Amino acid sequence: MGPTRFSSCGRLAALAPALALAATGCSAPTFAPLPLAPRQESSIEFTARYWQAKPDGHVDIEAGAQPVTSTHAGLSDQLGLDTERELLWSASIDLGEHRFGAEYLPLGFGGSKSITRGFTFHGTPFPKGEDVSTDFDLETWVFKWDYALSKEKRTADAFRVGLGAWWWNLDIDVKGQPSGARESREWSRIYPGVHLQQTMALGDGARLEIFGALAANSYHRRLYDLGADLTYAVSDAIALGVGYRWMIWDFNETTNDGDFDFSGPLANLTVRF
Repeated sequence: MGPTRFSSCGRLAALAPALALAATGCSAPTFAPLPLAPRQESSIEFTARYWQAKPDGHVDIEAGAQPVTSTHAGLSDQLGLDTERELLWSASIDLGEHRFGAEYLPLGFGGSKSITRGFTFHGTPFPKGEDVSTDFDLETWVFKWDYALSKEKRTADAFRVGLGAWWWNLDIDVKGQPSGARESREWSRIYPGVHLQQTMALGDGARLEIFGALAANSYHRRLYDLGADLTYAVSDAIALGVGYRWMIWDFNETTNDGDFDFSGPLANLTVRF
């Protein structure tokens, strides 16, 4: 019996099942895994800032709202306050878009001066030629929340705005010799406020942060906080930096008037977890 021969129709008929199977395999739906939701990174930061703050401005404190019981006393010219090195502390928890933080500023200034212009503080006169020494403490706590309006996933670039509360307590003690005059005054306030921060990555672990805040409980009682930090990441957990800060208290109350201006360079250390 001779070899079996297939016509072209027979060969197509034999290949039909295989072609159908191949076609079915090619058209079969494929199922790709669903993308994972983006991971929300969180971190905790602690920062210590060493601030060389120079005082400027004046204070004017009346005694019991009685007229002619005070005159402007310059922080450096009459009260003798010197530039001080302040150690400031802050901590924050970053939850991605939201961030919560607190800052402690135990500001303290002191000094002495033989004054060439007399003044009256809280009803007590300090005459020309008096050797005046002053302790000036302005302890301040800041509590903040902010939200990232824009934030890059792979860099430090971000723009944040938020709300906060500034609580400060002022304690001034002034002494004079040889008259033996001495007077003190203490009070505290809470100012609600707003703040913003722009962070820009500069490459190679460096970044620039520019920040500003305004807090007030009326038009005549305001606090400003402005500054910039240039930091460098030594490792994933530690960053070092330098910067400049300028803080202003400007208030005018019934018996108290003041314009405190503190500014100067600073160095900072940040530890991140």
